[in-house]
Amino acid sequence: MVNREDTKNRRVNVLGALNDTGPEPELLWTTVEHRIDAATVLDFVCNHIARLPGGADRLSTSPAGFKRSRPCTIVLDNASIHHADAFKGRREELAAIGVHLFYLPSRSPELNRIERIWRSVKYQDMPVRAYTTAKELHTAVDRALDRRAAAMTPATAQILKITSHGGFGGGSCGKGPGTSPRGLPSGPPPAASTPPPMRTPRTGSPSRQPASSADTPSRTPTRSAPRPTTAS
Repeated sequence: MVNREDTKNRRVNVLGALNDTGPEPELLWTTVEHRIDAATVLDFVCNHIARLPGGADRLSTSPAGFKRSRPCTIVLDNASIHHADAFKGRREELAAIGVHLFYLPSRSPELNRIERIWRSVKYQDMPVRAYTTAKELHTAVDRALDRRAAAMTPATAQILKITSHGGFGGGSCGKGPGTSPRGLPSGPPPAASTPPPMRTPRTGSPSRQPASSADTPSRTPTRSAPRPTTAS
């Protein structure tokens, strides 16, 4: 008899923002077990980009005079969740606290730099392509993003600028329980955990967003039987 594991909800979805301008490039993200929708995007923007006390719940009643210390423009692709009323319908309220939305032309993923981050994380930083538990997958995703964020320096940010704008977007790598917002300081990573160099994009390769960006990572399925495999 072979034991069968329940593979339901075995996916980690990631929503992230890339700021590769200025002296301190930054990669922010949050990992969730549920589907990313417009409300999730709005909450991420309010909490982690606008730094609004109370998050999205306080957007309509933000503290008098509250505004980001520096204006911020979020570059987005045309995913349906970015155009939903629950998010786009709040753009005037976001503008009032110093956050503005800029939409890329349709069908132009190569203009969004964060797409290149997702690609590198999925295919370079996570060489193991199957995990026997959701917890292992969740840990692998966070570690890969930790390394990628720690490697963000003005030099690596300049590589991203070669062919694209900044970015905001999401991806998926499988599902794991809980949510864990992450934001890491810039600076070189420890020698032992230095990630592989970022690839120079090919013509037409996906990459997205400007000043701030958010995206959802690609999916890596988990297997029920403990048979780890590696990516080809």
